[in-house]
Amino acid sequence: PILINADTLEETIPNAVPEFPYYGGLCDLYDYPNAQFPWHWHGEVEFFYMRKGALEYHIPGKTEVFHEGEGGFINANVPHLTMAHGSGGCIQEEHLFLPAFVAGSMGSAIETRYVLPIIHSQQMDMVRFGPKDVGYSAIISLMREALSLYEAPATGYELEIRNCISRLWLLLYNITRNRHSDGNTDTHD
Repeated sequence: PILINADTLEETIPNAVPEFPYYGGLCDLYDYPNAQFPWHWHGEVEFFYMRKGALEYHIPGKTEVFHEGEGGFINANVPHLTMAHGSGGCIQEEHLFLPAFVAGSMGSAIETRYVLPIIHSQQMDMVRFGPKDVGYSAIISLMREALSLYEAPATGYELEIRNCISRLWLLLYNITRNRHSDGNTDTHD
């Protein structure tokens, strides 16, 4: 079910609890009215991969179409709307987690050096990953591994997922360094 606050448009992510602030799953936009998910935002960052079809991501001032085999990143607190693009299905693999899942404690070296530069960058609202991009294969592999662990939890799966997400975050940090190194910040009002 869609859990969006009608007054603020904030979405509550299912199954992402403070004890383990991560959610992984598949989303078929054809399960929603008009094959779209309405405008919303959430405090979690979102990595995604298009398993089938194509998807339009709308953020303020920008629209991108992601085709089957492509993936992306949506930063925390960025308003967005998604809708199926074309026909033939629209299945998206999603990974949502609070930045603290990677950062650990507030004020930590990890938060300061690797997390805050990304979540505060004006140029990091939305990032595309395609088959020709550096790091693409590793990014997709880590997302798929995390989802596999999440769907079939075994002893220690939380630590394994956190390892996948930490490696995924470091890849994102390294391949987008020119987009977040300028120190510009944006609160995504």
